[in-house]
Amino acid sequence: MFTELNRLEHKRTSSQAFGFYVSYLGMIMLASGIFAGIASFLMNPPDPYTFGIGIGIIVSSLFSFILPLRILKRKNIHPNALFFILSLCSGFLAFIFGGIVGLIFSTYLTTLPSKHV
Repeated sequence: MFTELNRLEHKRTSSQAFGFYVSYLGMIMLASGIFAGIASFLMNPPDPYTFGIGIGIIVSSLFSFILPLRILKRKNIHPNALFFILSLCSGFLAFIFGGIVGLIFSTYLTTLPSKHV
């Protein structure tokens, strides 16, 4: 389930894709917490909780936008315009709903086979 998480070009089964989703969601949560803690310490906002939520939204949006682009590049399906638009949409969905929804497209992409040129 949690094998070969860093090999983005790997074609995953459904159980491996679920493990990918859970582990990368945990990474987003950890990165958001670290960045929010550092930014909150440096900026000393009046409401640290709301400030941390804002930082978490930014981190999850960036992560959910960059990860599918990296997967598309590694699987050599990056020239496809539809996949590029969907990766933009996953970043937008992460901005609205958080990393839970933003990672769905990335998880789907990991189940596709790589194209070799």
